[in-house]
Amino acid sequence: MDAVKNAPIKSSSPYVIYIKSGIYNEQVKINSSLTNIMLLSLSVALTKSMTTFLSPTLIVEGQGFKAKGIQVRNTAGPAGHQAVALRVSADKSSFYQCTFDSFQDTLYVHNYRQFYRDCTIKGTIDYIFGNAWAVFQNCRLTAKKSTIVGQVNVYTAQGKTDRGQTTGISFQSCTFDATTDLARNSKAFPTYLGRPWKAYATTVLLRSRILAHVRPQGWLPWNASNFGLRTSYFAEYQSSGPGALPSSRVAWSKQIKTVTDANKYQASVFIQGNSWVKATNFPYTGALFT
Repeated sequence: MDAVKNAPIKSSSPYVIYIKSGIYNEQVKINSSLTNIMLLSLSVALTKSMTTFLSPTLIVEGQGFKAKGIQVRNTAGPAGHQAVALRVSADKSSFYQCTFDSFQDTLYVHNYRQFYRDCTIKGTIDYIFGNAWAVFQNCRLTAKKSTIVGQVNVYTAQGKTDRGQTTGISFQSCTFDATTDLARNSKAFPTYLGRPWKAYATTVLLRSRILAHVRPQGWLPWNASNFGLRTSYFAEYQSSGPGALPSSRVAWSKQIKTVTDANKYQASVFIQGNSWVKATNFPYTGALFT
């Protein structure tokens, strides 16, 4: 954080901060006055009056933020309930070969356009959540076994609140994985792809691989209610793997049938990635379907 405090205000070009090997036990905040910051690494509900929004280990609010090869963890554990590793509240944010690790609410894709490539995100409940335009490409989503017996795992909880919003979470060629101990105990710790945090939740899987620990129903109601089931959009296009069971999915989810419909959620369209992600020089696929 000392290095961040010494960064220039409103930088028009990337300002690179090289992070030495080590574990940094601190909260890092990239506020809105710090633009085009890049963190580059050469290696790698237990606080009074705390909120989910303020709990992250790393908070990014400056437009044009880029990170490569960093690992961000929140070490509160299952007992901490909502304990965010990373909150991104910045437009045109991009992450490459990064790892984000917590239990509940690991990655808060709060708002604006975000891009994640070859990243690993680990967690338990609703651990990729928020109301951004967020695209994940070639990422590994690893559900973990909680120390709380019988706790349900949910990869996503998207937060679209209005029918007119175009936000959502799009996974492209990602793997929905599990830790070994969770995979061995998948009956006791059921795992689902997502549930509707808000009424118009939108989560789409495009040619992603789903492993066997994911329940055949695929998607979960919010706290056993009917909230958002008729207004949300949970959809898959050409899922593969032992957990890809379209005939067993809940009736309120969708199987995308056409390339035209799938293309709406590819990076070049959904986050206008051709105009800004390419400039990061991170690997990028603009159009999965031609």
